[in-house]
Order: sequence, then C-alpha cells, then structure tokens
Amino acid sequence: MFTIFKAVTAAAVCALASASAQTLDAETLEETGLTPEEIKEGPFEVGEEGLPTLSDEPTETIDPFARDTFRLRPVVCPFGGRVDYDKELTSCQMLQVPENRSADETRMIELLVTTVKAEEPEDWDADEKGAWEKRPDPMIYLDGGPGGPGYTRTERFRFIADRTMRDLIILDQRGVGYSGDFCPHFGGADPEATNVATFEAYGDAQLMLNRVCLKNAAAAGVDLTGYSNPDNALDVVALRKALELESWNIWGISYGSTLALELLRIERRRI
Repeated sequence: MFTIFKAVTAAAVCALASASAQTLDAETLEETGLTPEEIKEGPFEVGEEGLPTLSDEPTETIDPFARDTFRLRPVVCPFGGRVDYDKELTSCQMLQVPENRSADETRMIELLVTTVKAEEPEDWDADEKGAWEKRPDPMIYLDGGPGGPGYTRTERFRFIADRTMRDLIILDQRGVGYSGDFCPHFGGADPEATNVATFEAYGDAQLMLNRVCLKNAAAAGVDLTGYSNPDNALDVVALRKALELESWNIWGISYGSTLALELLRIERRRI
C-alpha cells in the first residue's frame, strides 16, 4: 500500500511541478533538491523518497507530420453530375497524407479538398465601404456523421453569408466521400436490415452493418487503426500547412464540432 501511495504521490508532484514550479511550496522545493528552473525544464523520474528528480534520459519528441508530404494535387472536381456547382468559383485538390501516422510502415492516401471562392456581394457599396477584398483567413467546413461526405455541401454553401468575406474550404474526411470511401454502399447494403420495430433492434442492425463494412474494408487492405478523431484532426492541420495559412476559421456541425474541439486542443492559436 505504501509503495502505491508513494507512486501516486510522486506522479502528482511531477504533474504539479511540470505545470508550474510556483505551485510547490518552499519546503517541497527544498526536498526535491531541484531549482524552479530545473522543475520547469524536466524531464523527471521518481526518486527514493517518491519525489521527482531530473532524469538523464532525453525525452523523445515525435513529429506526427514526419511523413506528410503536404502535397496538394489539382484535379477536376469529381462530383460533377452529382452536385450542381459553379465551376468558375469552385476548384478541387487532393491532399496526400499517411494512412496511419503512428505505424512504422503505412501507405499514402488522398483526401478531397474543395474550395469555393469568396465573391463580392452584388450590393457592395464601394463609396461607403471602400474597395471589396476577401479576408486572408478562409473558413474550413467539417461535416458530421462521422461519415458525411463534405462535397455534397458545395452548392448549398455557396449562399452562406461568410462567403462574401472569405473562401470556403470543404474537406472530405478520410474514409468517406472522395477520400477513399471504404463503405460506399453502406446505406444500401441491406435496406431491410434497419426496417425493424424498436429502437434497440435498429441499433443492433446498425452495428451489424458497421461490422460488415469494417470487415470488407480490412479485407481490402484498409488500416482501420488510422481512422479516428485525432487522425482526422491531424489531417486538417496538414491541410492548413499545405495551404501555407497562418490561421483560419473552423465550422463544424454534429460530429464536425467534436473534430473542431480536437483542433482547438492541438492548435488553438491557429484558429
């Protein structure tokens, strides 16, 4: 019990120390044998008395973008015929990203990026407001689901008010839409499966369809461990870097808001 207590106490002290040396009182600082500057620098290991000491082992910093190419390949928008969109205002690119940034070896996949250019409002009064010009910080739209293909919003979002000020960027998240959709027929795989009497049975049917989808995806060579909320967030950061943007605006709905919160966690100063 004492050993467990010492370990927990040491972990707590390390956490406090690494957050701010000012949170430790003078007596505790003296017991550690470290200066406030050393505590801020770290790294730490647990000493015999359960207090933090400096470790000789260097901390390893892993760059999640070590294998990202930040390559954007211009393409003809692939959704022509499915979505009615303005070809003069809309352009498409494919962003190359690693499928699994944590794996020792992984393949590269491509994600569809659709840009709808900002346009000057017809009622813009240049005499009153000056010459119109778009703002340098575009807006990126993150669809919900998860699993919603962003490209389907292209025409609808032409008319949002914010497009009178800035470009709108729509990302098809990995594994959906034109970003390597590995369950393209999910909704129509077994239409009768979800035609059930109770919500509980409906949930069971959805789980069954999900299992079939994942089984087929794995058999096709998809690394399912590379598809998660953190992976999606890193893709969005990679896109910002590829576009060489210092900052931008995030617009997420439903699951897209969960993804936006993850982005706020990992690079809030860019949003």
